[in-house]
Amino acid sequence: VNNSTLLPVLVSECTVENITQVTISENTFPFNYETVTKFNCCLTAKTVNDNLDAITAKVDDQEYLEVVLARLREAYSANSTIPEAKVQVLGPASHVATNADITMWSITKIDTLSALMDSSYGNWDAAMAQAIVSKYLRTSGNTLGSAELNSIGGPNLCSLDTSLLWTITQSSLR
Repeated sequence: VNNSTLLPVLVSECTVENITQVTISENTFPFNYETVTKFNCCLTAKTVNDNLDAITAKVDDQEYLEVVLARLREAYSANSTIPEAKVQVLGPASHVATNADITMWSITKIDTLSALMDSSYGNWDAAMAQAIVSKYLRTSGNTLGSAELNSIGGPNLCSLDTSLLWTITQSSLR
């Protein structure tokens, strides 16, 4: 028996339709890609980079969002930093991110911190909230002021370790 005949065939090309700006704008997107494999094969890094906000507004399945993040990493692998404008529109995709993803994100502005901490996508795992807030605080001049504390929100704030909580000043709580 030839072992190669027993192995499943891996699909490595798009068998539906390549995902484009037009495809994304259709009401059937992403439902016309019924499997994550089809979605993965038909989505390019360029398409994600050019249409990230539109894609994250329509895709909410965790496995599909993981594909979106993988393509975004691919788009920025050469310079290893995903710009703030892209991070701000990750929406639900941010919540399937790994620590490796967060290390690639530029998080220097309060708007980016607020977008990532948006509670409509759920609360962060403690380690991930810690990583995001720590990344924000690594920017010179960034502190945990009242705007930042309001952005982080109660449950996410409670998940921070004491080293970060000690950086909160009394004036920040007013």
